Amino acid sequence: MDFELWERARLGGKYYLGEAHEPVYVIVDLYGTSTAYRVSSCRVVSQEEFSGFEEQLADWRQQIIQYFEMFR
Repeated sequence: MDFELWERARLGGKYYLGEAHEPVYVIVDLYGTSTAYRVSSCRVVSQEEFSGFEEQLADWRQQIIQYFEMFR
């Protein structure tokens, strides 16, 4: 297995903060070490940037599905 494929990862989510429960979009970038993932950045992003993240994630998921369909 090529561990460099998993050297970096990105997580994202929509969170509700404060008493008003205002939505906040967050993206966390991680890098892998031999024992764990470490946070390289964590930032609040616009809804537009978060939508782009979700589009990239959907594309990645579809590619993974297509890859594993080969082995059926």
